[in-house]
Amino acid sequence: MRLLVVLLLAGCATAETYTQIDYSRAPSADWPKLREIVYDVPAVKLREYCKGTPTVGPSLVACTGYNFLEGWCAIFLVEAHPNRAALLAHERAHCAGYDHPGETFTRDAWERHKQGRR
Repeated sequence: MRLLVVLLLAGCATAETYTQIDYSRAPSADWPKLREIVYDVPAVKLREYCKGTPTVGPSLVACTGYNFLEGWCAIFLVEAHPNRAALLAHERAHCAGYDHPGETFTRDAWERHKQGRR
């Protein structure tokens, strides 16, 4: 599986934090509606696809990448995870522009894109 070069990885979930999304802080007002593409990948490959995310470690179970130019958001989930539904909801929140509490990775990715800095 190969993705286009302009994939900005920002969102991620670990086994410990996949339910923590800061819904009290709305996404940027101009956050785009992104088409979601979901990939279920083996755990050994997940770290490869999620390279560049804030949390790449042994407990990584999901991450999200954005291609703002083409209008899509890629969600990578470790295959056969027992809490797949919760992971998917978490990563979909990143696709909608939400961050983890105290973080701005998703917001920063959008701002860098708007400024032409990939």
